[in-house]
Amino acid sequence: MKKILFLTGTRADYGKIKPLIKIILTSKKFKPIILATGMHMHKLYGFTVKEIEKDFKNLKIIKE
Repeated sequence: MKKILFLTGTRADYGKIKPLIKIILTSKKFKPIILATGMHMHKLYGFTVKEIEKDFKNLKIIKE
């Protein structure tokens, strides 16, 4: 199984890659990993990493 890393720093790019992550989750060949950084990690911008965690509960999410 190959791992695919998705890097997201804003809600805008997360919205674009979210459907792709969902498709990859149905594959037996790939395992998605999400790296959340940038604006996702700031309280000023709503700490949106929590949204990612809600969308993908069983997925490894790296918070940097």
